[in-house]
Amino acid sequence: MQAHTLADIQKKYGESVYPLYKDVMQEPYQEEENGIGYVGTTLYDEANDKIFCGECGKRVKILNHLHLKTHGLDSDSYRKKHQILKEAALCSKGYSKIRSEQATEGNYLRFANHENQQKGVQDSSRIGKSTYAELVGHKNKLALCDAQIESRIRVVAAQVGRVPSNADINKFDKRLGFYLDKNGGLNKYKAKYGITTYKVGNGYTDLSLLSNLRGFVMKNNYIPTIRGFSKETGISGSTVFNHFGSWRRAKMMAGVNQLLAEIKELKPPTSRDIITT
Repeated sequence: MQAHTLADIQKKYGESVYPLYKDVMQEPYQEEENGIGYVGTTLYDEANDKIFCGECGKRVKILNHLHLKTHGLDSDSYRKKHQILKEAALCSKGYSKIRSEQATEGNYLRFANHENQQKGVQDSSRIGKSTYAELVGHKNKLALCDAQIESRIRVVAAQVGRVPSNADINKFDKRLGFYLDKNGGLNKYKAKYGITTYKVGNGYTDLSLLSNLRGFVMKNNYIPTIRGFSKETGISGSTVFNHFGSWRRAKMMAGVNQLLAEIKELKPPTSRDIITT
């Protein structure tokens, strides 16, 4: 199993292409068996505002029923086959934005009235637009492939300095722990990836750097600048750049945006946030 990075994706498909919906685009990525796209993602071409069909590679605005029918699939079977979250839009970002604006402007009052009727409320002003957005929106933050699961377990191992336990996973990567609980447990995946011992290497590794960055966010409750990270940890900016090429990519691989959101929410994910296998 080869783990791919954003650089690998853009080398193959073009610099304007990147994946959507895979746990906030956190690396690494696992290529589909057919060689088109990556497990748990929808490839998006920002230059043309189009997404890739995971079956044929065609770039389209929307994977509608007519296109999917040519592959003998519907939206549900397509999502299941490619591990796309059931609430993830099968359309481009631009198309999704237009539909969202139309829904908010055209259907808000009808939606609010329907919700109020369900609750026995006559005044539609009782439901605000923010509530409407929450109810019709989605939170696709956990569609994991093997490459990402293994990487995240190993990052936790680097954080605790040993083969991680369930308690370690739930403390340092709560969403991962929730996913593992629903899909066979931590021991299943430790055996699958051969994570039976933990060895401390000489110098910094990708995993140790990512664990340091996640540890910083957990300790301080904010995402640092490269200068702030270097000042507190003693890890130079050049070390980070040598390993990841940029501070932005290091933050993406560490999943710090998702981690900070979890810290602020102070609540576990729900079954709506995950895809089970």
